[in-house]
Amino acid sequence: MTASTRLQAQEVFDLARRQWRKACTACAPFASPGWDSFPGTASDEVLQLLGALWLPGDEEPTLEERRPPGVDQWSAEAPIALHFHPCNRSQVWSCRACGKPFLRYTEYGGYYEDRRIRELDPARVDLGEPDA
Repeated sequence: MTASTRLQAQEVFDLARRQWRKACTACAPFASPGWDSFPGTASDEVLQLLGALWLPGDEEPTLEERRPPGVDQWSAEAPIALHFHPCNRSQVWSCRACGKPFLRYTEYGGYYEDRRIRELDPARVDLGEPDA
């Protein structure tokens, strides 16, 4: 799989269930239950790209978020709502050494770019879809 491989939410959830494990020493710098900024001291060479939930050229995914009131979207308490922002624009990666899955999302601001990474914990995954 590559960056041009589109993954469906159910596929990502199934991958998370199959591959969920404690971080090994190679991927420990990336293991966070919430969306953390990508560690500047760690190389992403220990991770391999599996695919993405959205690809350029696809219909624009919703910017709607799904999270409990008072919970920030970047928080560890926020669900991994695969059909909602920011998960719906994420890439799916795994550790080359142990296979632990991660989501990666790049937040683009006016004058900055913030690469973020989050463990793909199947216990936090929400497969609910936006209302039509």
